[in-house]
Amino acid sequence: MKVLLIPALVFMAQATAEEILIAEPVQLSNHTFLSNGQSFAKVEGADLSPALYVGDQVAELNSHETYTLTGEIVAKLPTYVVAQKIADSLGLSLIYTREQRAIFKIDDQTMDLSLVLAQVQNLDSVISAQLGMKPDAIEAE
Repeated sequence: MKVLLIPALVFMAQATAEEILIAEPVQLSNHTFLSNGQSFAKVEGADLSPALYVGDQVAELNSHETYTLTGEIVAKLPTYVVAQKIADSLGLSLIYTREQRAIFKIDDQTMDLSLVLAQVQNLDSVISAQLGMKPDAIEAE
C-alpha cells in the first residue's frame, strides 16, 4: 500500500506545481494621481499619456495592488443636493444614489476620466469625489 501511495503523491505534486501562477512585475507610469488619500500610477502599456480612460489599469504605489478604472465617479454630496441635476449638467449618467452617495457613469469611453473627475470635484455642491476602480485580484485570507 505504501508503494502505491508514494507515486500517487509525487504525481499530485507535479500536477499542482503546473497550476501555480507567477506574478509578473509591472512597469508604472511616472504620472501619478491621488484617489481617496492614496497615490496611484497608471500601469504602462500601449498608451503612455497621463490621461486616464475606462479600462486602464492602475496600481496603488504603496501596496502595488492593481485596479481597473470603471468609468464611474463616486461622489459624496450634501443632503440637499439633487444628484440627477449634477449628472444632467455634466452629461453623465446617474447609476446609484443613497443618502449622501452618488455614483455617476461617464458614457463617453474616449473621455479623460481625470478631467471629468476635476469637473465634479470643482462643483460647490460636491463634498468629495473619486474615480471608480475594480480590484484586479482578490487576496485569499
